[in-house]
Order: sequence, then structure tokens, then C-alpha cells
Amino acid sequence: STLMGTAESHLGLRQLCMIDSTGAPVPEFPMIRCAEPVNAYIISLTALSTGEYIVSGTFDEIEGHYSPKIAKLNPDFSVNTDFISPFLPGGGVVGVSCIDSQDRVWIGFTSSVTWVNPSSSPDPPQRNARLLSAGEVDSSFNVPILTTYYGPDPSNPTEPAPAGAMVLEDSDGTFILGGSFIEVNGESHNRLVKIDEDGTVIEGAFGDLGPDEAFWGTWTPPIGPIVGAYVSVMRKLPDGKLLIGGQFSSFGGEPYSCLVRLQPAGFVGTDEREQPGALKLWPNPARALVKVALPDSNEFIEYIEIYDLQGRTVRFREPQHRNEIKIEIGDLPTGMYLVRAVSAARMYTQKLVVE
Repeated sequence: STLMGTAESHLGLRQLCMIDSTGAPVPEFPMIRCAEPVNAYIISLTALSTGEYIVSGTFDEIEGHYSPKIAKLNPDFSVNTDFISPFLPGGGVVGVSCIDSQDRVWIGFTSSVTWVNPSSSPDPPQRNARLLSAGEVDSSFNVPILTTYYGPDPSNPTEPAPAGAMVLEDSDGTFILGGSFIEVNGESHNRLVKIDEDGTVIEGAFGDLGPDEAFWGTWTPPIGPIVGAYVSVMRKLPDGKLLIGGQFSSFGGEPYSCLVRLQPAGFVGTDEREQPGALKLWPNPARALVKVALPDSNEFIEYIEIYDLQGRTVRFREPQHRNEIKIEIGDLPTGMYLVRAVSAARMYTQKLVVE
């Protein structure tokens, strides 16, 4: 933008400004300029608990202070010169996906980014890292390797490629990662995964639930319906449910277009406990049969269905005025299933593992 009150546009180029409720620039906000050989821009501005801010993008310096790709601003938006960027100048972009409750900075970065100290930085093909609030790499974090697939056939991608992730801190101190990845550390995870704070994957937190494809009528993303599906927004709601947005037309084998909400029972943390009002399944895991009961003994089951993670119904029962039922599952392949029980008042859903 042009500096207010002058026609000298080269003096007015800036990468951060503040506007008031009418959209007009706030005059007393400091002029913050970034510099980079070709172009410079900020893609994220995130607050720390201290009132400071982390800015990131593509720049070599900010207000004359050398700080490639990422910098810290004081509460008055002056540059904090104690923050040391771990990156070298040049190409590439860095974005901040989360600042957690300990003020650790979760970042994603492009392949062309170079590190000051490669020996302490994440090894390729990782595209994610966690920094401490002064800019140093958090060595206690084992960065999960997130992988997606590309290829000449957009409907059958076969070439592995690194993937980035959005990060959401959960209330139990774990973290939810969402993105375009379909593998984490070589294991299948459908664009959603839960990890401990040290980076350890919490297996089974989402089963295999996640975006399956992006396909609407005659339109698919240019890179194909499989690769083109991804998670870009995650929000934990006050009631414990998880709101997930992105580019997808199918989620967990069911038709959801770009937005879905998961029940708390649909994913778990490190401390999976039975919640009040949850559908009762036992044994779980099961081999030959499973018992299903509604949490309220005064409710009766209208019908029960079990379906796989592709959305196919594999069992359907309509018990007559019963609160509890046994279902034979011995012929089902091993894996994760979802059990849905419907009463006159509500619907219950719970995960079932068949061994």
C-alpha cells in the first residue's frame, strides 16, 4: 500500500498494517516492512501468551533486522531482536500452524527452505517442525513423517511426496494433525492423526476416518480426486465435538461436502474413558460376537447397523423393545467398524474393533 499522505509509493510498501472498524488504516500503527530479493510477504501472524507475536512467510529481514522467514514482534509491534531465526535467506516459505499452550511454535515449510544448522533440523522428507519461543528447534519433538502420493494417473497416485499439516492442540494435551497426508511414519492415516506432545502417534484415535476424495459431478481437483482431498481447518467445540473443514466430498465413506462434525466418541486421546451416555459395546475388541446396549435402560433400540469405514453396511438388526442385543460378527474381516444404534429419542455411535 502507499504511505498515507505521500505519492512516493516506494516509501509506502509494507507487509503488516492495522485497520479500524471502518476498514481505514490506523495512523499510529508502525510501518512494518519486510525485505527479500524478489518479493516479501507475511502469511501468518500468531499471538504468544506473552502478548508478543510470531510472523512468518517469505522475507530475509523485517524492519532492517535480519530474520529469514520467521520473526518475533513485541506487544507494541516493534521487532524482538532476541529471537533468532533457524533459517537461511533465499527461497521458500514458512507458515505457523499453531502456537500451543507452552508457546511452542508449530511450523510448516516448503522444500526450498534451508536451515542454519541442518544437523539439528528435521530431516527430509519432513515439512513440519516445532520451535521454541526463542527460535531454536525443539529437539524433544520427534517429527512425524507425513506422506501423500502423486503420479501421472490422478485417480491412482503412486509417487510418495512429503505433506504439511494443520495443528490443533486438544484439551488433553495431545495434538491433532490434519492435511493431505495419507500415511504417517509409513502407516495408513487418512488425513487425520493424533499425536502425543513428543510426536508419538496415538494409534486408533480416528480409526481410518477422514476425507476420502474430492469429487463433485464432473469436477475434480486438477491433481485428482484422491490427492485433491485434504483437511485445512479444525476447531474443537465447547461440547467436545470436532469440526473439520477442507476439500472433500466424502468423509469416512459417507457423503460430506467440505464440512463435517465428529462426535467425541469418534476420536480418542491418550486416556480413552467411557463417557456418560455413550453406547455400550463389549467385548471390544471382539472376535465372534458383540453385545450392544443403550446407556439408558429405559430406552429401546429401534435398529442397529454396523458399517465399515467405506460406509458399507455389514450388519442390520431391528430388535423389538429391547435395550440390549447380541450380534454375531465372526465372519467379518478384522479391522475397525462403526456401530450405530438408534432409539426413539436419539442416535448413538461407537467404534468397534474386530480381531
